[in-house]
Amino acid sequence: MKKILFILIFLSLSLNMSLFADNLPLHLKIMSTHKTVEPHIWNKTIFLTARPPGSPRFVGVAFDYESYGIIHPFELNESGIYIYTAEIPEEREIRYRMIVDSLWMADPLCKENIKDEYGIEVSTLKIDGPVFVKVSGPRRETSGNTSFSIRSIPDSTVSIVGSFNGWDPYMTPLNESSSGVFSTELKLRDGTYYYYFIVDGKKSMDPMNFSRAINREGEQVNKLEISSR
Repeated sequence: MKKILFILIFLSLSLNMSLFADNLPLHLKIMSTHKTVEPHIWNKTIFLTARPPGSPRFVGVAFDYESYGIIHPFELNESGIYIYTAEIPEEREIRYRMIVDSLWMADPLCKENIKDEYGIEVSTLKIDGPVFVKVSGPRRETSGNTSFSIRSIPDSTVSIVGSFNGWDPYMTPLNESSSGVFSTELKLRDGTYYYYFIVDGKKSMDPMNFSRAINREGEQVNKLEISSR
């Protein structure tokens, strides 16, 4: 019994260390930031800093791609620097405003502050190079269609097969909407569907959909339930 408990503890510690190692570069950058820097993109991450005068109770940021409806808090590191990090969105230019206590303002560290169409001063951060595009599981779009997407090697040949197209591997190809991201939209009625992808001739499960089932041939497939309720 003690041996089993020791193994479980060891596996748990190994997993936690692995997760920590994955975030170690960003963690070190946050901890080693001893002064404010211009807003920039670092390792596919938005990196903002602030050091308002006095002792503010709250420092936050809001973005135009979220219609300024969500205020994200900065975190204070050991050097007294407020830092905010987030995965870059799918925009080429980010516009944002900072909030110190209850006061909204442009980022004083940003050299690209402009006035938007409403005459409000906002800060801008441009994203150069390829943008990291998020890939999600199947979702119902505002058009009523259901979108499917998968990430693979650029220029791959990708299609989706399922109960909605007679399991035909050629009927529904996916388009490379961004580099290495393949997607399509299907008009599906409410109901239960089963599917998987074919990438360069090989079967590939949808890694973003954890709902699985076994078809009549005994193969594992993805399961999707659509309901407009």
